[in-house]
Amino acid sequence: MSEYGKLPPQNREMEEAIIGAVMLDNEAIGKATLIINEDCFYVESNKIIWSAITLLYHSNEPIDLLTVTQQLKKIGKLDEVGGPFRIAQITNTIGGAAHIESHCYTVKEAYLKRRLIQLANQTEKEMYEDTTDFFTGFDKMLTEIELINRELNRINQISFADIVLDRISELKEAGDSKTYKTGITTQIDLLDAQTMGFQSSDLIIIAGRPAMGKTAIAIDFMRHQASKGVPVGFFSLEMGNKQIVDRMFSADSEVGLKQIRRGGMSGADWVKVDNATNRLVEYPIWICDKGGLSINDIVSIAKQWKLKHGIEILYLDYLQLCSGTFKKNGNREQEISEISRRLKQLAKELDIPVIALSQLSRTCETRADKRPMLSDLRESGAIEQDADMVIFPFREEYYNDNAEKGLCELIIAKYRNGEVGKIMCRFNPDIQKFSNLQNIPF
Repeated sequence: MSEYGKLPPQNREMEEAIIGAVMLDNEAIGKATLIINEDCFYVESNKIIWSAITLLYHSNEPIDLLTVTQQLKKIGKLDEVGGPFRIAQITNTIGGAAHIESHCYTVKEAYLKRRLIQLANQTEKEMYEDTTDFFTGFDKMLTEIELINRELNRINQISFADIVLDRISELKEAGDSKTYKTGITTQIDLLDAQTMGFQSSDLIIIAGRPAMGKTAIAIDFMRHQASKGVPVGFFSLEMGNKQIVDRMFSADSEVGLKQIRRGGMSGADWVKVDNATNRLVEYPIWICDKGGLSINDIVSIAKQWKLKHGIEILYLDYLQLCSGTFKKNGNREQEISEISRRLKQLAKELDIPVIALSQLSRTCETRADKRPMLSDLRESGAIEQDADMVIFPFREEYYNDNAEKGLCELIIAKYRNGEVGKIMCRFNPDIQKFSNLQNIPF
């Protein structure tokens, strides 16, 4: 009995109808198991009977009054469910299996209602506790809702044929549009040509030493994507939101970042910035610049953004400033491994690209050729393992005064679904903007 004086949602008659139907028609259980499992039964005896039935089914044994009774006797549960008479009684009251799917959906709906009620009660109780962290509790609630949603859609399994047809449709659309992209583009044509754009469910690591431009390239990618109407989420654990906006003002207006930060611009520059403002306010970007976030906080907020704003790509600047859920013996490597694994899981769960910026160790600076390698990823080999793609921005001019100014290499050191290689582009630090070294005719 609930606190409202009512029984939890349930339908005993439908539960018995399902059990009786599968004992009369063994083909019906194949349809039923796609929709329900034993947890969906409210009456404990019905749950036990269904468990025995599914055990017979998975053992390729016939399912009828005799075999179900014997199975229950074998596991010592026959008396608990009411004996052979109860099994026979259920069978005798059912006319057939014609409506088995409808009955299963009715039982499934009652089960999901019970789970939602339980979740609401549990969340209410936890939120009254002073020791409960809001983001942890909220993430827990969202995760449970997602599990309920998966249960709701468990019947909607996608056939291989549907996957093939969906994919060929995407490929044809990319070809017909002459973009040849199946993911979210970055504005660097050579990079987009090699990757086909950032793909859903991929974890992409952009890693570099300080001053290589990893934050700048992430912000510029974000600005380009938002300008195309792509909703973007951005976690900035190091830089405040005003600094991010200043950089976007500069890149969008092509007015120097120093002039923008001072506010002492010429009339012509103010016109450019005002025009940039009119564009930027329309960009679908959501930013969280709170420092010290845990991976639980990030996952929770990202899920909120996905549900409320439909974000299609997510950025984290940067990975090492995020904390894990535990610190075992002060082992930072294990903590970073947990964070990278959770980010990959988040990319798959939300079905969006997740781009995480990462620091590199100083090892690369001790070599004659200072171009980064995967072994330079700081504090964890798991970052390399979890990532679908690793990109190293590298500017030779930082180390060599004779190098060409403004030239930036984007070194694709790992690409799970394509070829590694090097992309050349230009970086203008005055306006924090990346651009093509050459245009690619498509």
